Amino acid sequence: MSHASTGTLARESAARAAAFLVAHQSPDGSIYDWQSADSLFSSPRRVFQVWETTRAALALQLWLDELGATVAGCVDRAAAWLEDEESPEGMLGSRRLRRGWFYRDEGGELVAPADVVRSRQGYHYSTLTRARVPLDRQYSRVVEETAYCVETSAEYLRLLARRGRAETAAAIGAKQDHLRRGQGRDGGWSVVNPQVARLRRRWPSVTGFVLVALAESGGAPRNPEAALRFLADRQLDDGTWGRDWHYYGTRYYGMARILRALRILGATSRSRVVARAGAFLERAQRQDGSWYDAPRGEDGKRSTSAELQTALAMQALAAAGRPGADRRVDRAARWLIERQRADGSWDGGHFPAPAILATKSEDLFATTAVLESLRSYYDGH
Repeated sequence: MSHASTGTLARESAARAAAFLVAHQSPDGSIYDWQSADSLFSSPRRVFQVWETTRAALALQLWLDELGATVAGCVDRAAAWLEDEESPEGMLGSRRLRRGWFYRDEGGELVAPADVVRSRQGYHYSTLTRARVPLDRQYSRVVEETAYCVETSAEYLRLLARRGRAETAAAIGAKQDHLRRGQGRDGGWSVVNPQVARLRRRWPSVTGFVLVALAESGGAPRNPEAALRFLADRQLDDGTWGRDWHYYGTRYYGMARILRALRILGATSRSRVVARAGAFLERAQRQDGSWYDAPRGEDGKRSTSAELQTALAMQALAAAGRPGADRRVDRAARWLIERQRADGSWDGGHFPAPAILATKSEDLFATTAVLESLRSYYDGH
């Protein structure tokens, strides 16, 4: 299969994937996997609904010039729904924690009763923090903190910037300012949600998402040098930034955005951080062109799919700019195109939450990730 023919197949594949996303749009304009939504608690279901709508709208927007009217109306309706979901600060994935009954886990974090489960060993623990939760003290408290998803909000900013509507220019500037203010003294960003374990709030991918969104919308962080140091300091010896079930349980989720952010900040393929990450990606690619992080013991049997992980790793490798990367990306693109299902989607596996939690299919997220990867690939061919 030649490069040119693969590029043509990429566009045809994208058209089928777009049809899948359009078919999943609800009458209210949101786009999400409702077939697996009923198995989730109401709060996580809403978070995924906002995230998947943002991702789907962005993926369709990326192909708008090629697919035109077949997706334009869908993107408009999704964008209108997302605008209605904005917090007063213009962020997404927002909810205010109000007065209610809470526990406090052994690490001091607040835990809602719905997030406490019993382990097989008989003790209770938080599904969010994984820490034990003593049940001898239950109390009422008013929580004034507003929680929102920084990564979802960053993707939303990318969507608005790419839509290029004059009426959203002021809103884009306000969102940029709000995200800029979130940069910490160490140069990174944190998840703004008191229900996420403190140690997981500052996951490196969060910083990568914000930096990419600011750059694509014509903005910049307050302190880019500090952001670069933050990401460099948190790189592990294997060249990755680790993995955690809150962030899809795969190293490629963080690498896809972090490597793009590093390039934006001026890091070249010769920089030590980018070179180490690129070398890992080359080592980890399988013979058939795919990538896959097998689930660890703490994740149980649930895992995101090789298709989703390959789409993310493909983005990461392209950002790393390694010599010979085109051949590797071409192998990954061909593998993904061959793995597309009859309905236009890709298998996404499942969100790798602890086994006690409900199952969440990631087919829709996988399809948006492949669409983003194939757009970059198509542009290069």
